Amino acid sequence: MNTTITSEIKPEANIIYKEYDKYILLFGSLLSMYTNKNLNPTNFVITLIEHDEFQDLFLKTLGTPSLYDLLLVIFNRYPQLCNSKTISNCLRKNAYRINKKHI
Repeated sequence: MNTTITSEIKPEANIIYKEYDKYILLFGSLLSMYTNKNLNPTNFVITLIEHDEFQDLFLKTLGTPSLYDLLLVIFNRYPQLCNSKTISNCLRKNAYRINKKHI
């Protein structure tokens, strides 16, 4: 089932879907090497939310203006992440980070 993104800016418009998926995989590999742990999709999203330096790098790489827009695309592409209680708790604790605009 396809859902539409309600944000005004669609980050996937900057990079075609194939390349977008490639960047997610490459960035996940980078995070895995940096943190010296295996990352699953849930930990990938949590790391993006909680670490400003990773957010900035990923947002600049994709040309996305804010974490909010990026999360909309990630949750749209991977809807199973929306059911994660761990991600829900992280979103509640870090709501101020998501609302912050990156320019």
